[in-house]
Parts: sequence; C-alpha cells; structure tokens
Amino acid sequence: GWKEFSECFRIFDKNGDGFLDRAEFGEILHLTGETVTEEDIDEMFGESDSNKDGKIDFDEFLKMMENVQ
Repeated sequence: GWKEFSECFRIFDKNGDGFLDRAEFGEILHLTGETVTEEDIDEMFGESDSNKDGKIDFDEFLKMMENVQ
C-alpha cells in the first residue's frame, strides 16, 4: 500500500531531496532483477517524469508503481 511505497521512496531517495533522480531511479530498476539497459532506464524515467522536470517526485513514483502492479 501507500505506506510501503512511501518507505520505498524514502530509501531510494539517497540524498533526501524528496525526488528520485535518474541514477536513483536506475537503482530501483536494477533491483527488480530484470535485465535493464541504459535505454530502458531513460525510456521509463521519461515516461514516469510526467512534468518533465528531470526528476521523479512521490506522486509520479506512485503513478509508476500503480502501473507496474
């Protein structure tokens, strides 16, 4: 649920700025165990970054997680 996602987001937000940058986002994808290329990361990051500010906020993260399930 929401609480788990919040905890997950906090763990991956290494610098604590309230956003996931591309590197932090890439780490999440690598941890899924899937084979992920840099192109995959770019594509998924671009799709998840709906306001195109170059980082993923918690709302964007939640939307992404809903799409994954």
